[in-house]
Amino acid sequence: MSKSLKAIIFLKVANNGAKIKRLCDAISHYFLRSQAVLITVPTHEIAAYIDQLLWSHPEGKFIPHSIATTKTTEKIAIANVQQNVNESKILFNLCPGASPIADQFDTVLELLDSTTADKLEHSMSKQREYEKLGYTILER
Repeated sequence: MSKSLKAIIFLKVANNGAKIKRLCDAISHYFLRSQAVLITVPTHEIAAYIDQLLWSHPEGKFIPHSIATTKTTEKIAIANVQQNVNESKILFNLCPGASPIADQFDTVLELLDSTTADKLEHSMSKQREYEKLGYTILER
């Protein structure tokens, strides 16, 4: 585990609109502070979806980024590989399980998805995975 990473931050979302807003707001927050962010996704299709979101959100603006599977200098990178392709200190994990590379980051963000009972149980399962690995869970 990274010496500085002690907690995994789960962002509460209750509907699909909230998911998009929390994701884009968090990425924008770090981008405006010139901090690199890696967004990990399970498939190329989801990478393409996130790619389109970041070109149109926040409304009337866009967040420069790229989809990457190899090393990149892009501040905001979307990857469907479990590698820190942009040497970021911030990870937004959109993959189904706890991130196997979480220990490489100072900040790890996850969604606490309560849009359905199944999605909430899945989020709670991820929290338990992280707790077993020794991380503290924060909900915001």
